[in-house]
Amino acid sequence: MLELRGIVEAERVGEEPRLLSPQVAQFSALDPLKAAMTVSRMASFARSVSAYLGSARGSLRFVNELLDRIDWSGLRGPFAVRAIRVQGALRQLSREEISERVAESILRANSFLKVDLEAPKTVVLVILSGNLIHLGILLAEVDRSAFRERDVSRRPFKHPASMNPRLARAMVNLARVRRGDVVLDPFVGAGGIALEVLSVGGRLLGCDVDQRMVAGTELNLRHYGYAEGYHLWVCDATSLRLARQVDAVVTDPPYGRSTPLTDHPLRTFSAFVSRVTDFLRLGGRLVAAYPAEAHPDEVIASYLEVEEVVDYREHKSLTRRIVVARSR
Repeated sequence: MLELRGIVEAERVGEEPRLLSPQVAQFSALDPLKAAMTVSRMASFARSVSAYLGSARGSLRFVNELLDRIDWSGLRGPFAVRAIRVQGALRQLSREEISERVAESILRANSFLKVDLEAPKTVVLVILSGNLIHLGILLAEVDRSAFRERDVSRRPFKHPASMNPRLARAMVNLARVRRGDVVLDPFVGAGGIALEVLSVGGRLLGCDVDQRMVAGTELNLRHYGYAEGYHLWVCDATSLRLARQVDAVVTDPPYGRSTPLTDHPLRTFSAFVSRVTDFLRLGGRLVAAYPAEAHPDEVIASYLEVEEVVDYREHKSLTRRIVVARSR
């Protein structure tokens, strides 16, 4: 939901999204197809974008009432109905039976249409989530293969503390990064966030105190075809100097993930954050990840307006706290 809000706001493709039920959100758009293509290109945690047809409470009676209200006359070409169950919702209902009822409703209104499960022109999605059933016409799907290609295991330069590409992309989206924006990562590490900044069309300024990391980031960026649009250098983030302000700061500071947490990394990050308004333009956002127990939101709140704090459990020994803060 937060990632979707960031994309919609940054790309100006619709109104404020609202959560309908777990993993299902809705937003209005003047150009639904453009909005769908934009969200599907940018998003990392979304699966698909559909034209919303309506919702019903979780029983076949309410589904039938919803189907009676839907105008199927605009449906074109062979179609398929696909039902998705979110987090085990409404297990008492059969996805197959609901799909059949939707298909029957469509065929009653358009007897000339054909069902084609292999290569449909139109896909009607049925999503069972919470205590609701949602219907929509599929407009676009998120291509997750690109994230798999950029997985840490497939990069020529690897580091055990590297962030997975989907989370890195989500952080870039939370920062409202648009094509052409200049993004600073003062703890660039092995370049996971750098890759996602470039993949959405941003321009990157990346530095790290470790020369080996800077060289590794360069290797990774070139491996994925990025020869321009970025500047990398060796620096100490606590004494960083820039000739101009940036549109966003997105970073995953080092904090000894494989060793017990000490306060030293947080002091380093705090020293950087104390000067972040020197680098970050008015209205620009800082998005940072840290172990939840380090409470980076308390540090950031001293200098910026904290908008969102969300914990993301990566595995049993690491929960990352993602903080989104704005310069005002």
